[in-house]
Amino acid sequence: MLYLWHLGWIDEPEVWYDKTFGFVVVAESEDAARQIVSQEADYRGRPFPETLFGDEGAAPWLDAAQTFCIQLEADQPRVVLVDKRKA
Repeated sequence: MLYLWHLGWIDEPEVWYDKTFGFVVVAESEDAARQIVSQEADYRGRPFPETLFGDEGAAPWLDAAQTFCIQLEADQPRVVLVDKRKA
């Protein structure tokens, strides 16, 4: 069965520009969600433009000490993700 997973930083990075701040992923498990994100975040050698991803690379998205990964419940209508930054 597939689930929605929300990944983001546990502590916001000191440098807030050129970073990816979160993902919502469809995957079977937390480990699978982290793998999918790490593969997408590691854009080097891939056909995706650099601007889609931050310069943090793949490692933080695999590390539970740096990023969270929570399963999203579909128990009621609601906004799932808002990622807003003010300069």
